[in-house]
Amino acid sequence: MSKIDLTKLHIEKLSDDNLSLTEDFDCRDLDLNEFLKEDALDHQKEHIAVTYLCFYEENLVGYFTWLTDAIEIRGRDKRVFRKIGMTYRTYPAIKIGRLAIDKRYRKQGIGSYLLKTVISNVLKYSEDIGCRYITVDAYPMVKDFYGRMNFKIYSQRKNVVFMYLDIEEYL
Repeated sequence: MSKIDLTKLHIEKLSDDNLSLTEDFDCRDLDLNEFLKEDALDHQKEHIAVTYLCFYEENLVGYFTWLTDAIEIRGRDKRVFRKIGMTYRTYPAIKIGRLAIDKRYRKQGIGSYLLKTVISNVLKYSEDIGCRYITVDAYPMVKDFYGRMNFKIYSQRKNVVFMYLDIEEYL
């Protein structure tokens, strides 16, 4: 496949009208595939999370889901975060709940495009509502992807890396 033209990407909110377009989506991760096809619209209707689909020439190439979150500073983390100026107990955030790219369109810049879209929208919305951070519970294999966009590791467990981005870096 030749390199795609990122200017031809367009994003639309998941809906009953476009749900059928998710059937052939495959990012090689069963959990991410099943969420999109079976749970995302229900989460949206229940006001838990909202999913956006990314298309290239009518082909679904990726998606992201976001929801509200908070960074809660407790225990020994208080000292660490005070050193970087975080003195409140809780900080408002937007969480990237899911972000996936179809296996046929990987390494084309689509993931970075979607992440930049999320950051841009959070910056815009933070002018009207309180929001200081973007969070993500990343798979260990993609932590470097988020790290390239200045996400920092908050903590990690065996199968998940908790990361955050201070949007002040973009203002």
